[in-house]
Amino acid sequence: MDWHSQLFTWLWPDSPVQDTPSQDYEARIHGLLGLLHTLQPEKQCQTGKAEAWHRNVAHHLRVEGVLGQHWPQSLCQPMIMKGFDYALNLYPEIGLRHANDIDLLVQPGLFSVVCDELAGRMEQRSSPRENRWLQEAPSAATFVFDDISIDVHRVPIMEHQTRLVVKDLFNRATSGNLGNCSVFFPSTQDRLWLWLHNFSKNSQPLALHHLIDLVLIMKSLSLHESELDHWSPLFVQAHALGLALAFRTALSHLEASGLWCDDISECYLAHTPFTFDRWIRQQQNSTWRLPLKACHRILYSAQGSRKQVMLRLLFRVWSDVCGQPTKRL
Repeated sequence: MDWHSQLFTWLWPDSPVQDTPSQDYEARIHGLLGLLHTLQPEKQCQTGKAEAWHRNVAHHLRVEGVLGQHWPQSLCQPMIMKGFDYALNLYPEIGLRHANDIDLLVQPGLFSVVCDELAGRMEQRSSPRENRWLQEAPSAATFVFDDISIDVHRVPIMEHQTRLVVKDLFNRATSGNLGNCSVFFPSTQDRLWLWLHNFSKNSQPLALHHLIDLVLIMKSLSLHESELDHWSPLFVQAHALGLALAFRTALSHLEASGLWCDDISECYLAHTPFTFDRWIRQQQNSTWRLPLKACHRILYSAQGSRKQVMLRLLFRVWSDVCGQPTKRL
């Protein structure tokens, strides 16, 4: 059984395996070695995958110990986001999903005091690289203790790129624990919005483990049990948050991967083979690649009339540079 069939059967044990994917994903088993070890325990040549599973568990336990020892719990109960949240709440075992670092969102007004406290206990690194406006403050600060990297966020991503309100995220969050450290986790729906923000921010090809995350998030929302017509209210909310295009593009990747249990309606797809993102990635030696990529990133965050200006610019560049007719994103 190939990797696609193994993953599909793990996700959908009661459904027949879909066709093999129509796209070849970059580093398609990156981040999945621990999971593949669990799916093929009888194979003899599993040393690397078994080691990955053990590394994932060991890394989780080290993060748990560092937070329990050094996080200023008297000041703030953080919210765990992204990969570490997925490993804890979407996967049945912590060894199945790799997470390089841990992303923690703090409540409004506490970012500076928490960072000052951590700076006395850990090494502080330069802020993450981001697409910030000239006067815009970083969205996060990075701290390192031994080999554990902690990104402390004041907002999930740059403020000009999101309509999510941090206070509302905490109001909808659920309480939990990471070892002896009290934490919050995003609500199931906010987990989807945060995934889409991270996807649109990175503007890069999806690795397979990102698609597995998306499938598990959508399963947690019971979308696999809903008629496609019942997806409409979710898209209304995505549109209000400026995430409708990101959602459609992600679903197009998911449809092409063959990892969803059924066909996804055309009305929810963005036809990714025709998006600027895919075309730009093909222009490896083109002098237009970097400016086009910059325009594409701006397109995700621009609002109102600025978005229309950017669309016209991108369409003009598309026609002038490659001589192909423009397609709608």
